[in-house]
Amino acid sequence: HRDLHSFPTRRSSDLVWELHLEGNNQRETANILDVGIGKINTIVTHLKRQLRAYVQKRSKEIQEDNKNCVQDWEAFKNS
Repeated sequence: HRDLHSFPTRRSSDLVWELHLEGNNQRETANILDVGIGKINTIVTHLKRQLRAYVQKRSKEIQEDNKNCVQDWEAFKNS
């Protein structure tokens, strides 16, 4: 258990600094970051689309369920 806590952790800022120290100039470091940010933006856009589609689908399902409940209630009241 203690070994896990003594394991050195890495932050993204550490990795960027390390890349810079290993001889990459600012332009190369910026390009690396731009590629990473571009990939993250692509993933986020995809997830937003999936979430929007899911919310729309669930919203329609809930509306249909509510409609059915109202119809069932009306049928019950009139019986």
